[in-house]
Amino acid sequence: MIHYWIYFKRLKDSSVHGKIFRAKMEEINRVSGRNLKVSHRLSNEEANSDTHTRNNLICVTEWSDGRTGITVCARTRIFEIDRIMRSQPTLTSLEWFWSRDVWFNRFPISRVAKVYYADPDDLKEHLKRATLCVCDGKKFYPAQTRPSASR
Repeated sequence: MIHYWIYFKRLKDSSVHGKIFRAKMEEINRVSGRNLKVSHRLSNEEANSDTHTRNNLICVTEWSDGRTGITVCARTRIFEIDRIMRSQPTLTSLEWFWSRDVWFNRFPISRVAKVYYADPDDLKEHLKRATLCVCDGKKFYPAQTRPSASR
């Protein structure tokens, strides 16, 4: 209905779910007590077209059902997500990585412990150039280094 409202008002938005769309969605949520969200699944073409380089902090998880998960974390939520993931009873392994590989752009930056499942072979290929990291609950750093006492 928001799309229709934008069309009816003859407004020009910056994209399909641009500033006008999101502002109207937030207004509806605020006024009506709703929890509307934009949900979109990327096609392979869309996923491969995002070539913006960014620093990705990646939590790679393996689960007792054999699936491999990826969570690209917001920098401000690393310790919280690490704690939540490690508390899951079906988690079998967890590793942290840093990467600038644009392949990881297909996953949203998470502020919550949300897992996206990926093909382990695809993931392994893209982690070859990533830096293995350590998250000890208080510090996040490359695995080859030890944090100094002053950090």
